[in-house]
Amino acid sequence: MNIETVELKREDLPRLTFWVNRGYGAVTGHDLPRENPEPWFDAAAQRSDRLDCMVYLYYTQVGLAGLTEIHRETGTARLYLLLGETGYNSLRTGTYAALQMLDRAFGDLGLQSVETTVTTEDPDLQSMFPKLGFQETETGLVITKAEFQKHRFLF
Repeated sequence: MNIETVELKREDLPRLTFWVNRGYGAVTGHDLPRENPEPWFDAAAQRSDRLDCMVYLYYTQVGLAGLTEIHRETGTARLYLLLGETGYNSLRTGTYAALQMLDRAFGDLGLQSVETTVTTEDPDLQSMFPKLGFQETETGLVITKAEFQKHRFLF
């Protein structure tokens, strides 16, 4: 599947705003702005504790994926997914977007664990995270670097 995650750019902000305001497509919790994304984008671009990416499927923007609350000292972060376009296989798109973000978290950033909270009612998307190696805890779903390495080549 031809899925890419590319760092969010200023020209992506109208699409981000459209998807967030439309109110569906969120697979996990996120802190994306509903209105006036420019100040949020400028502040986010200066921060080292987050990574926001546009998800492309065959060169078409279909969603957002990101890591927030990146703490290099503790080796932790939170993952979010927002699949904004319909008509695509959201389970496959979400899975491969999450895999790329986890690759960045554990490979590029050297983190040790990533947490997320599923907000979708879609049973297929809910089942995606355990298949990736996430385990349920009191605070949400968590995957460690070791678990990710066991599961990443299953897809």
